[in-house]
Amino acid sequence: MGVIDKTTYKLTCPQCGTSETSSVLDKGSGWGGSSWQEGAYFSMFQTEWSGGGSQEPKLTLAICKTCGVSATVKSGYSI
Repeated sequence: MGVIDKTTYKLTCPQCGTSETSSVLDKGSGWGGSSWQEGAYFSMFQTEWSGGGSQEPKLTLAICKTCGVSATVKSGYSI
């Protein structure tokens, strides 16, 4: 079982400038289908996710732990 796909998220705090990047992986094979992680880990941001498993997870909340401000989110398959 290998990595089928990967979505990278870059979170940036507009107030203090803190920035962090992490990825969500889709592990599986051509025979078994998708098995997405439930979300990516960020140490400097509080995050909440929906989805996972057969669906690509979506970031629903990203808050800077230092400032308490909502993060600016960029995501894609190649950031």
